[in-house]
Amino acid sequence: MTPLVVAPAPVAPPASAPSVVPATSVGHDDKANIIPQRDGSGVTQLPEIVVTASGLSGLWGLTAPSSIDIDLGLLSGVRIRYSGDVFDRDICRLSQQQDHLRATCIAGFTPTASGSVDDVGISLKWWSGPGTVIFGGPWDGGDVIDGRLSGGIAGMSVTGDIPATLHKLTPMSGMPVSAGLMDQVFTDLRRGSLSAERYEPAAEKRLRPAFSWRGAKEEGHSLIYLGQIHIRWHRWQAETIQDVYDVQSPSDRSLCRIAVSEHNRVLDFACQSSTD
Repeated sequence: MTPLVVAPAPVAPPASAPSVVPATSVGHDDKANIIPQRDGSGVTQLPEIVVTASGLSGLWGLTAPSSIDIDLGLLSGVRIRYSGDVFDRDICRLSQQQDHLRATCIAGFTPTASGSVDDVGISLKWWSGPGTVIFGGPWDGGDVIDGRLSGGIAGMSVTGDIPATLHKLTPMSGMPVSAGLMDQVFTDLRRGSLSAERYEPAAEKRLRPAFSWRGAKEEGHSLIYLGQIHIRWHRWQAETIQDVYDVQSPSDRSLCRIAVSEHNRVLDFACQSSTD
C-alpha cells in the first residue's frame, strides 16, 4: 500500500541545494516527536511527514442537529431543513485505502457512503438515486473533524451548510440493559419469528429488514458497546435514544442499534453489515 506523503516547505534553502533528508514514516501521534536535522551546510532540514494510508480507519461518531428534514426530488435534488440543538446522530465504520474512503453507518440518510481524503481534508457522500448528502471538513490527522453537511444532486453540493462533527470512538466500559435484549433478538432472528412479549407493537414492522441481515442466522455474536445516538428523522417525530453495538459473528462484522421502551421491550432494532 503506497502512503500519502505531505512534505512541509523547506526552511531557508541555500543557493546550493542541500542533501536530501530521507522521509520519516509516522502516525499522527508521533508528529510532535520529530526532531529537525541539520545537513553539512548547517541549514535546518525538516523531515517529510508520511501520512499513513489507514489513519481514518475505525469507528467514528457523527454529531449534528437533532432533526434534519431531507426532501429528495428527481429534478430539484436535495433540500435540507434542520434544528438548532445538537446530539450524537450516527456511528460509522470508516475504511481508508490510500486516498479512498468508505463508510458503513447505522443510522441516517442511507447506510453506506464513499469519498476521499487529501491534504485539504475529507469528503463523504451518501447517495440515494440522484440525490446526495455530503460531509466535508479539514483533517489534520487528529481524532476530531469539524465539517459541514450539505445536500446535492449528482454528487455536486447545491444546498445546506449544516455544522457537523466526526469524532473517533473508543468502546464504552460496561454494558447497558439493552445488551440482554440484543441476545434475545438474535435468538428470534435465527428461528425466524419474533416473541411477541419482547416487542412493542410498532417494532414488528421495523424489524422486518433484520431477517435478511447477513448475521441473522448465525450463532455466537459478540458485542462491544459503542454508545448512544439520537434518532429523529423529522421534526414532527418523537426522538428515540438508541444503543449502538459493534457486533461480530463467525462470518460478519456489523453495526447494530436498539431502542428500548419504558416497559423494557424492544421498540426499534437494525443492523448493517460492514461487508455488504
